[in-house]
Amino acid sequence: MSQPEHSILLTALYINNQLMSPHTGENIPNIRYTDAIELKYDQNNLAFELSDLPYSLEEKHEFVYRLEGMDKEWNFLQSNTNRITYSNLGYGDYQLVISKVEKSGSPSEHPYILNIKILPPWYYTLWAKIVYILLFLSLIAWVINFFRVKNRLKMERMEKEKIRSNHARKMAFFTNLSNELKTPLSRIIAPVSQLLPVAEEVHEKQTLEEVQRNAMKINSLIHQVLNFNRIEDNKDSLLILSRIELVSFSHSLFSVYEENKRITFHFETNKAKIYADMDAIKLGVILDNLLSNAVKFTPDGGSVRLSLFYREETELLDICVSDTGTGIPQQDIPYIFQRFFQSPHSGNKEGTGIGLYPGQDLHGTSWRSHQRSHLERRKRNFHWPEYPCHRCRERRDSGNTGEKAVGIVACA
Repeated sequence: MSQPEHSILLTALYINNQLMSPHTGENIPNIRYTDAIELKYDQNNLAFELSDLPYSLEEKHEFVYRLEGMDKEWNFLQSNTNRITYSNLGYGDYQLVISKVEKSGSPSEHPYILNIKILPPWYYTLWAKIVYILLFLSLIAWVINFFRVKNRLKMERMEKEKIRSNHARKMAFFTNLSNELKTPLSRIIAPVSQLLPVAEEVHEKQTLEEVQRNAMKINSLIHQVLNFNRIEDNKDSLLILSRIELVSFSHSLFSVYEENKRITFHFETNKAKIYADMDAIKLGVILDNLLSNAVKFTPDGGSVRLSLFYREETELLDICVSDTGTGIPQQDIPYIFQRFFQSPHSGNKEGTGIGLYPGQDLHGTSWRSHQRSHLERRKRNFHWPEYPCHRCRERRDSGNTGEKAVGIVACA
């Protein structure tokens, strides 16, 4: 840039009232020989001394100045000083413009210009702003996700409430229906019970016994429906323990199905009598359900087997129901105790899916089920609960060493 004769020259720079020189250690160029300086954000108190190097007092000029980026109008420099001062400048780019005043009273067309750049503090740098933006976006994403999860949980809660309400209505319907069925059923059971003692013909007596047995079974199912909603609230409250003899109890249930001549039935036990303290009604329901399903899914010519095996060495009891039917797919076995579960592989066989659900609330139970895959491919086994040895002891008062007393029964 061409400068006129006696051009303006900055002779000193003060930063925070400290004169800048090569000996101060600051990385700032000599103000005499530069047209641009770069300062830190805390180097924002500046003072400049200037001169146009006049040869005589008559040649001294008046000066005007302004700091573009801060001043909007020209400032006159007092005649008795050559220092320009600015304090507390913010970060940013500035231009210090200094000009002589011409005889016409206007600034010279050839002013002195110094470019000044004050850097921002670290928390106002570009990288800091990027971090702030990312944090802000993360906060927005978290808030959106929070309300989305909250809304999803609310919808799930509403859905559960809806399911619970529907379930309560269904249970109320079944309870009312069961109450309505009790009266006509009692009118069937009572006459049959009166006719049985006076029946003379064997066939007639067998027919009446079968009617009575099935009527009692229906009556038991009705009572189960009436108590089913209480099972949900307190499962152990409906456990009515009593001492029963398992061999005769199981065989009486098994004999009902032996009338089916298209299937071969096998009943096995390694003890003449085995006693147990348990809920006979629930055990009967579950065992009857297993036998019913075994018969239902076993084709003509197949076999159904019920075995009770008491293991002396471990004092544990296994009750096993097996058949040569279609079996249960391995992937469905974990769900057989879920209420209303029916395997999609059951074909057109009807059922409610409730059968094994009550069995999971029998105290101390341990269920096992498995499929055989070699010679007996179609066989499926259900092993009823095992009982710990401290609950098993001999019945010394029976006088029969073949009789065993088993503690609370568990089924699987």
